[in-house]
Amino acid sequence: MNENTDKNITPFKNLSWALFIGSTCMWTAFMTTVMQLTLKMVSVDPSGYTKSYGLVTSIGALISLIANPLGGFIGDRTRAKFGKRRTWILIGSILGSILIVLMGVSTQIWQVATIFVLLQLVYNFVVAAFTALIPDQCPEEKRGTLSGINGMTLVAGVMIGNVFVHFVWNHSQLGFYIILAAIGIIGALISVYLLKDNPAEARKDSSEAEIKDRGQIYPSFKKYPSFTWALLVKFFYALGTGGASYITIMLINRMHLSSAYVASVFSIVTMIATVLSALTSYAGGILSDKFKKQKIFMYVAALIAMFGTLMYAFSNNIIMVIVAIIITNMAGGIFNAVDSALVTRVLPPDGDNGKNFGIMNVANSLPQTIVPAIAPMLLQLGTKTAMGQWPFFYVVLAIGVSLSLICLKPIPDIGKES
Repeated sequence: MNENTDKNITPFKNLSWALFIGSTCMWTAFMTTVMQLTLKMVSVDPSGYTKSYGLVTSIGALISLIANPLGGFIGDRTRAKFGKRRTWILIGSILGSILIVLMGVSTQIWQVATIFVLLQLVYNFVVAAFTALIPDQCPEEKRGTLSGINGMTLVAGVMIGNVFVHFVWNHSQLGFYIILAAIGIIGALISVYLLKDNPAEARKDSSEAEIKDRGQIYPSFKKYPSFTWALLVKFFYALGTGGASYITIMLINRMHLSSAYVASVFSIVTMIATVLSALTSYAGGILSDKFKKQKIFMYVAALIAMFGTLMYAFSNNIIMVIVAIIITNMAGGIFNAVDSALVTRVLPPDGDNGKNFGIMNVANSLPQTIVPAIAPMLLQLGTKTAMGQWPFFYVVLAIGVSLSLICLKPIPDIGKES
């Protein structure tokens, strides 16, 4: 339900551009800084960067899990006249850009570690504000389209960041960080200029039950079962497709290809697959709105992703792997766009859109920590099976995707809500 009905509502065209420009610039600034963290760590800790990198990224991942719902929770209660979402888009982006410049001038490991953790904190506040705009302001009949646009922004941001890495990093590392910081601030300024927003309303609950609902960190399963089912859908899909980061290792280890050859082929294939993912994200959102259906698109996309994951398991040449990469990325674009639209539909009507969407984002990001943690165990178990380690690994992950399909079933489709 649109919380801001009859108030300051941003026209859909402006809302789309604000989300696309602001979020793309945010991801360009933030993710490019994250991607260059390894090289930064090497420069400040050449002898021990392997251990320090793992420690810093682990702490950063933990902060990210907490910061996203926390940022949404605080945004839901921000009563600044500038607006509850615009305030954190601007403040978070300014602080983030300052931190990026400080990253550029940092010379010690503790400085890099502190800055990286703070970056995770402030940019998760920005992410929470951008994603909450969809349930806050987007008409229900266009949420698939806007979710598709939002899905494109991470892809666009990473690709733009790669361009800057290629052309700027080796010429001036400080200049590289300054450019990223400027992009982050410019995107935020354009975004808040295009957006209309409202401060959070004072909460005058009319019943004890509503007060209890708003005091809960996690929405009641008894009252809002679809919220939990949607969270599990997101979690299992992300878990099941989380083996993509191990493809290069698998090609080298299983198919005995050289690391140089794999790196060159994989970089090209990844770029193509990423672009296709962005396109299918946008197309999937539009089609979902047009046909007023969500689950059928998610079923088909998840089945394709599961098939692609099984292709990783049983592929015996690099061509099969390339095909699998492309189809799983295309399926992922559709699934994630439509899934985001579904999530906005099942959010509890308690005014905590930012916090609740933040919890959903945790379900999406948590598997990125879980898969690397369980991968060694699965690969070891695989050596004791007739399948072998890599087939076993990807078959188990494919089961994760199938669980997302099972969890999707209890959620009513558009127009069938009770």
